[in-house]
Amino acid sequence: MGGTALSSFFTPRLVEEFGRAGAHVLMAAVLALMGVIMLGGSRDSPAWSPLGASRDSPAGSAAGSAAGASA
Repeated sequence: MGGTALSSFFTPRLVEEFGRAGAHVLMAAVLALMGVIMLGGSRDSPAWSPLGASRDSPAGSAAGSAAGASA
């Protein structure tokens, strides 16, 4: 959502400076850079676990066996 706000604020000014194609390429590069920064700086929550797995059982055996029995 921040990218949308930045784009709507800066794109008209950048179009005047660099032209339409240059402004959009520049904004795309900046947003891609922000994506790479977020990918590198983000991590999973320590409380997160895969669907069906619990902290007590390594593979979520209770949930896994119930799902397997109904299939």
